[in-house]
Amino acid sequence: MNLLEEVKEGLSKRKGQWKEIAAAVPEVSYSWVAQVGRGKYASEPTYNRLEAVAKHLRSLSKLDGKHG
Repeated sequence: MNLLEEVKEGLSKRKGQWKEIAAAVPEVSYSWVAQVGRGKYASEPTYNRLEAVAKHLRSLSKLDGKHG
């Protein structure tokens, strides 16, 4: 899976958390997250933004897997 697809899939699973994700990742805005999450963006998202969001989504997934 390429990075864009990974981010889109991760965002679709966390649709109610887009504002929190945007707040946690300084490289992106809520508008950017929403555009990528919906698959409707004017230009190809940059790699560094995708990578930053992917890292954050991966960390959230790890937290989801932990039982406290």
